[in-house]
Amino acid sequence: MSYFNQDHHFALLSVQANGLGSETSLQAAYRRLLDLHTSLYPKLRKHGFDLSTEVFPNTTTPLTSIANPNDPETLMFGFSRTRSQALTVEGMMGREGDVELRRHPIIELRLTPTHFVVELVVSPFAWYDQQNFAGKMTFEQHRTALVKLLGKMNQPYHLGFWSGTQLSEMHLTTGQLPPARLVSEWLSTFAAGRDHFRIGRWYEVEDAALTEQNALHEVFDRVRDLYNVYEFVAWTSNNNFHSFYARRMAARA
Repeated sequence: MSYFNQDHHFALLSVQANGLGSETSLQAAYRRLLDLHTSLYPKLRKHGFDLSTEVFPNTTTPLTSIANPNDPETLMFGFSRTRSQALTVEGMMGREGDVELRRHPIIELRLTPTHFVVELVVSPFAWYDQQNFAGKMTFEQHRTALVKLLGKMNQPYHLGFWSGTQLSEMHLTTGQLPPARLVSEWLSTFAAGRDHFRIGRWYEVEDAALTEQNALHEVFDRVRDLYNVYEFVAWTSNNNFHSFYARRMAARA
């Protein structure tokens, strides 16, 4: 039996008209996603993942995707950096006041009418992290390291720079990557502050890989894989390549 059934997915088609409301299937979908997120968080902390729910406005209220906040037919819970880390990054962005979720890398658990998705999304609003990633990509050894990291992923993760909650045809799939040189060249086309950077596992409706019995284990494994990419991309004092991005842009000026 699938953890999310057809009724859970199809109920999202009514969100725009009715909100979360009291629709039985919609409320069931919400509870399913919340239960999965709630069960997953302590497991991540136990295994030493530096991920938090602190920057989310409310840990029991689902959001729309960072990939398209205007799409009402999605339910999303997720994980990101801690509030103190977020304040540090936003301070370097020249911002003060409340933290904005969209300005940070998010690992989303997202339910849509057509998919359940576990995805790392770094939006253009998270430009400080995007610039950090772009600066890191100026080094051949780091481009090679990322290509190797992607190549070791034994699940069909979809990687790309598109926006929106639908799967774009303009993506690469781990496990079917072209030669490393071409992947490296493709990654170099990423434009910080303009493109989304995203990589995730997209499950079809009633996907056999996401059963009632193994959903928590399955999603934990996917978040674990994506956390490796999150650590590669996200700015920290120990992963600081921002100055190299500035140098690259100055050289182009």
